[in-house]
Amino acid sequence: MDDPHFHLNRLRIEGFTGGDIWEPFVAGTALDPHYYYLYNLAALYSVEKWGGSPEQSHAVADRGVELTRDRLGTAIVARVAFVTWLNTRDEFHRYGFDWPSIQRGFQDWSHAYPNSDRWTHNFAM
Repeated sequence: MDDPHFHLNRLRIEGFTGGDIWEPFVAGTALDPHYYYLYNLAALYSVEKWGGSPEQSHAVADRGVELTRDRLGTAIVARVAFVTWLNTRDEFHRYGFDWPSIQRGFQDWSHAYPNSDRWTHNFAM
């Protein structure tokens, strides 16, 4: 299927049922590396309460940077870290996202999307 939303739905089903999220994530991002819902959902299902791990969270961020660096720099790191933080709070430190990388990602996002109040607000959190 050549629709990234199809793979987003596959990722949702796999994540919710404890399955392997990596294949639908890779398939979807291969079709459209800028389909950001894939990163959000992969970040969500990479937290331990959904069967993921800190290593999986970093793999999602690393793939995102690899595929979107030309347009977004390291912005995907901030996106993945923020979704991880929202879903782990007190356990976030265990995921190993360092502040300079997150800060640089938010700055790259602001540069790519200067009118995005939402991400400016998220950065302030």
